[in-house]
Amino acid sequence: LQPQPSLGSLPQLAADLLIHTLDFKLVGYLALRDTIPAVSGLDGVEGQDVGEGISFGVEGTFSLKEAVTIVLPRAPVIRARKLHHLQSMKLWIEAAGVKEVLLLAGVDAASRVDEGLRAVTPLRHFTFSSTSGLIERLSALTPSFVASSSTSTSTTKIPPIPHGGLTRSLLETLSPNNTSALLIYAAEGDNSASAFLLADALAAVDEAREVSQLGRGEWRKPKSWERGLMGEE
Repeated sequence: LQPQPSLGSLPQLAADLLIHTLDFKLVGYLALRDTIPAVSGLDGVEGQDVGEGISFGVEGTFSLKEAVTIVLPRAPVIRARKLHHLQSMKLWIEAAGVKEVLLLAGVDAASRVDEGLRAVTPLRHFTFSSTSGLIERLSALTPSFVASSSTSTSTTKIPPIPHGGLTRSLLETLSPNNTSALLIYAAEGDNSASAFLLADALAAVDEAREVSQLGRGEWRKPKSWERGLMGEE
């Protein structure tokens, strides 16, 4: 699972909910030479002792129970390091033997065409022609992003993903046999409600056993939401 820094920061917010609700453990950091240098204190939920330490720009977390790895960038990639970053991620994914890659990104809601405006959900998916359990669940859960794009003329072409960060570049770089994207239309502002929607979708797509019946009130929000992100500190 690779959330991308993009419009509204929704991928990061949804990943926060998964990491702090499920049994994800921090296992390391990636791409530190490729991203804008950034550090922060360790995050956690209220009542949790996270200890002392700092966190860097790209966190790698893993859940043994869910067999899912989340590579969570908190800082954008430096423009001059973009190509190096894309190739490094490709090599790392291949070396780690990752079976399926799901990219997450926010997309500019103003880019929707009529189909997107009529739809009841802001969620969209993009996949290549390959089939897998993940792709089947994505297709059943969300409409196709291709049908919502005003600039796409082919189901095999990757349409522009406005304000989607490196999502389109990663789709072009990584293997089309095991790479898909879950997208959500967004705008700037308080996107916490949409973050819960995206987290619910991720739980369904990834068939997360612990949260298959969770509602919004049962997701565990990290302290940073109440303090730095949406609070006064």
